[in-house]
Amino acid sequence: MQVVMLKKYDTDPVKALDLVQYAVPEPNKDEVLVEVYAASLNPIDARIRAGYGKTIFSLKAPLPIILGRDFSGVIVKVGEDVQEYKKGDSVFGVVSPFRALGMKQGSHAEFVCIPTSEITNKPTNVTHVQAASFPYVALTTYHALITQSGMRCEDYAGKQVFVSAGAGGVGSYAIQFLKALNAYVVTTCSEANVDYLNRLGADEVINYEKEDYSKRVRNCDIAYDLLGKSHTDSILPLLKSVSLYKAIELQIEAVLTSCLEMLAGADETWDVSKYKNILKYFDLELLKIFSYSSRYISIVGPMMPFTDSKGLHVGMRQFVSNTLERKFYQIKEHGRYFNYSFFEPNITGLKLLAEHIRTDKVKSCVFQVFSLAQAAEAHKSIDSGHTRGKIVFYMNVNNNDSTLKNYVN
Repeated sequence: MQVVMLKKYDTDPVKALDLVQYAVPEPNKDEVLVEVYAASLNPIDARIRAGYGKTIFSLKAPLPIILGRDFSGVIVKVGEDVQEYKKGDSVFGVVSPFRALGMKQGSHAEFVCIPTSEITNKPTNVTHVQAASFPYVALTTYHALITQSGMRCEDYAGKQVFVSAGAGGVGSYAIQFLKALNAYVVTTCSEANVDYLNRLGADEVINYEKEDYSKRVRNCDIAYDLLGKSHTDSILPLLKSVSLYKAIELQIEAVLTSCLEMLAGADETWDVSKYKNILKYFDLELLKIFSYSSRYISIVGPMMPFTDSKGLHVGMRQFVSNTLERKFYQIKEHGRYFNYSFFEPNITGLKLLAEHIRTDKVKSCVFQVFSLAQAAEAHKSIDSGHTRGKIVFYMNVNNNDSTLKNYVN
């Protein structure tokens, strides 16, 4: 089979990527082998190609690796224990980077082996190209706004949610997802994308080229920050704020002390999940004693930059320490939830996505379609930072094919 192989970390995709022949994998007993009809290219793929997160990712799967997370295709072989699916079923899903083999063999290939816990049936009202554009951005959003935040889908009805940079792949989906949950959505974009985001259903679209959103937006219940870094401090004041009673402050300080004691006990045997569990413990303990005034969640955090520059253990200690400090300050001063979120596979979220697609609550936002042979060109496009919606690889069409107009929105 043909695959796009990441052979070396490099900012130049021509130097980093190769289209090569690779053995078709065999499914384990709980897996299916899928012929990939389409697979999307996400910003995380381009960032990994350039070396982002290599300290952590290379522990799971040293180079060379096949990039790619989400895909859509047809099952050609099933493992002996698989009951739910059969040969010929059309499915879509996400290859989990938390499995070593999943990190090693992603979806930018003509075939992929995948556990049934990472796929579901493809809705019949979308093409494979359209289906492949959804799963990674959908589950990134589901994990951030539902799994990790402690909120349920029904909790979003009537809530005011600020989404930064709404025209990208995650933003385009998040706006539709939040509207499906009956939230009031405020977002930002450039002049060129204002009409696009209005069509997606955003209640307020702020053109950042003409207006400062920080002077207009106030009293939001949730901020879903897709930019992070220097934007964090300008987004936090958009959220509701409350003062805490002294007794609650003391309880929160006690939880913080416990977390710092855990961190002080970290040693070289710790993996990434053990460090992140400290942050989960902090959040779970606070849910027992306090109801947040508002929530800030960013998918752009400092964990990878810390570990890439300082090594795994020093970097993770600094990440957890800094994040605890930010969490504590936002709770103590404003009663706010603060967190960085990361993609995680979730079959409940994937099945909800399929239902939203079937009922036309979310639409695909495909910006460009490439063949695998055009991988470097596709990476250059996503590196430009000016894409709208998603970029997708389609295995059976090249960019000179007139039928591409049927796939691009």
